[in-house]
Amino acid sequence: MESEPTVLSRRGETITLDAEHVGDVHRQSAFSLWDDADAPGDSDPRTQVRAVGEPVPVRRADLDDVTRAETEALTTLAGAVDHACLERLLPQVDVEDVAPEALADWLVGAVQAVSEASAAVDSPSAYLDAELRRYAGLRLIGGRRRTVDAGWCEADVQFTSRRERPLYAVVADGQLAGLRGYLQVSLTSVDFGTEEFLTASAVFGYSPRISLHPGQVRVARVRV
Repeated sequence: MESEPTVLSRRGETITLDAEHVGDVHRQSAFSLWDDADAPGDSDPRTQVRAVGEPVPVRRADLDDVTRAETEALTTLAGAVDHACLERLLPQVDVEDVAPEALADWLVGAVQAVSEASAAVDSPSAYLDAELRRYAGLRLIGGRRRTVDAGWCEADVQFTSRRERPLYAVVADGQLAGLRGYLQVSLTSVDFGTEEFLTASAVFGYSPRISLHPGQVRVARVRV
């Protein structure tokens, strides 16, 4: 359930959001491990990441529009968080170019390979850019939960809100590639001419050590 809107008292103001609003970002970020959302993140400055969502126009006098703008701002921030995680992940792995029509078969092979390489008890996770949904051949469980069915194993699927190209699919041990710890999220009012915009940003620690576990991640680049 979405949190109540936050009304900034004046233009140009920046506020730090409370845990309820930060939870909205955690829930929409594919890489965020929701179970660890209340845990401290990595405090090493070398692993600190800043993500900024897209500015969203807002009419301050209309509370419904404030709600819409804040929801959109946090949604675009979730996509920016996933993009920032992906940018940290890609230099550590080999990336395969996969045609859209071959993605479903690639996912099955990747889930099997990661499951064999991983000593983790839990199933691997698949992180897919949302536009790849129609190519992925996913199984729907209970009307909501989506999985990659790889025969003797499977992977839960999380969709990113990224808007960048090219598109990517990642299969990995979620504890290895996932974003652990909480996000520090701020909401800023910005003026562009006579219009007001809301922008959400986040600071967090992310340090996937994929290079130490090369067999536990597979990445596909898909050009649609």
